[in-house]
Amino acid sequence: MKNNQSVGRISHLITLDEAAAMNGRYRAEKDAILAKGVSLNILPICETFSRADFDTLFAQPGCIGVRIYLGMKDNLDISAVVVGVNGNNEDMINPDSLNNVIIENGERCPADCPPKSSLN
Repeated sequence: MKNNQSVGRISHLITLDEAAAMNGRYRAEKDAILAKGVSLNILPICETFSRADFDTLFAQPGCIGVRIYLGMKDNLDISAVVVGVNGNNEDMINPDSLNNVIIENGERCPADCPPKSSLN
């Protein structure tokens, strides 16, 4: 397993359009993927994200937490899509804005796996 040294040096932010497409693909394909018996490598063991991106997410006025959706990339890999949540339990996204803070593209294991721990 690879010990990825890029945590904190790359951005994991994506656009709302990318997040919506990934979430829609996941919802549309999740049952079919499991029924097809495709490689279980589409399911990550874990994903690692930079603190800087979470600091950006929590710096949004009114952000009190995070919501994690599952999304599916074009290659069918399943990954986390993270958005802020406000005090009304609403996703902090605005379809009319190009400045949404949405986190994805984590360093995915298998492939970029952390050092061994009791969790992996």
